[in-house]
Amino acid sequence: MRLPAPLAHAIENELSQFDRRALARAVEELSASYRTPPKDAHLSASFINNDVQRAAYLLTRVPATYAAIYAVLREVKERIPEMEVRSLLDLGAGPGTAMWAAAEIFGELEKVTLIERSSSFIRLGQKLASAAPATMQNARWVEADLERERQLPTNDLVIVSYVLGELAPGRRNPLLANAWQAAAKAIAVIEPGTPRGFQVVLAARDELLRQKGHLVAPCPHERQCPMELQSQRSTAADDCATQASPRRQDAKVKADWCHFAQRLERTSLHRRLKAGELGYEDEKFSYIAAAKQDIAQAGARVIRHPIQLKGHIKLELCTPEGLQQQTVTRSQGEAFKAARKVKWGEAWKSGRNEPPEI
Repeated sequence: MRLPAPLAHAIENELSQFDRRALARAVEELSASYRTPPKDAHLSASFINNDVQRAAYLLTRVPATYAAIYAVLREVKERIPEMEVRSLLDLGAGPGTAMWAAAEIFGELEKVTLIERSSSFIRLGQKLASAAPATMQNARWVEADLERERQLPTNDLVIVSYVLGELAPGRRNPLLANAWQAAAKAIAVIEPGTPRGFQVVLAARDELLRQKGHLVAPCPHERQCPMELQSQRSTAADDCATQASPRRQDAKVKADWCHFAQRLERTSLHRRLKAGELGYEDEKFSYIAAAKQDIAQAGARVIRHPIQLKGHIKLELCTPEGLQQQTVTRSQGEAFKAARKVKWGEAWKSGRNEPPEI
């Protein structure tokens, strides 16, 4: 996945103003801050507080968060293809990354409101959007602290990305309840794909169900999350690079949590400053999306990379009956063809558009 060309060019122009050694130091400091995040603090306010640090954020975090948000909104569009999103509210907008992703998915978007506490990020976001289509150029930016906002403007879609985890636990549900009230059609909550991020999403899931929301994705049901108890066994550090292996179906279930990944291209500058050899990276994320209307949920969700073996494919699935493994053999024809194409994070159905036979 790549950034939209106007955004990529705007970021490149912004980065050209900075000394490469200073930018490299800022990139390393930013990476360290995400590996050991400050408690009960906003990264945008507590760590990213000068121009070179904001440039480092543009280089490393904007592509990653764009990729995650794009993947989530694409899934929302897939699950509710008839839903038109003409207005967007982005809470904790940073430099406006979610706006760019939403504009790519929902071509009908006409109005955008972004709430961000950092005036510097607001100015940067406006600068990045100066070469964008009119909808983004004319976006309404509001400088405000989300914890103090009691009345949010109503919009078709509300995005709360990489925000709730930066708040004290007791302040998350009030903000989420306000965000849900502001969502005329749907809401998407996105957090890092770590055990800690999943716990934040899990609590958001519970709150949205309490608010009578209808889950869109990734859950194929509205029962208790089957990964909830397993995630509590995890003692893993909050590291987005952590890679979970496929779970074994035995008595000693490994600690696990619901997360997905989106691959994105690294620019040559990104590779140099992060001393990386690969031309890509995988942004791991957890999310929950809910709608005001009742929708047809997926039959199941692929929760790990499919394992392709000779003559058969193993799928790890979240289903209404819990976490299960399905083996699809070559003799199953259309289902086998579908299993060869399905990816981690996608909804699963058999070749005949039916829920999988588990």
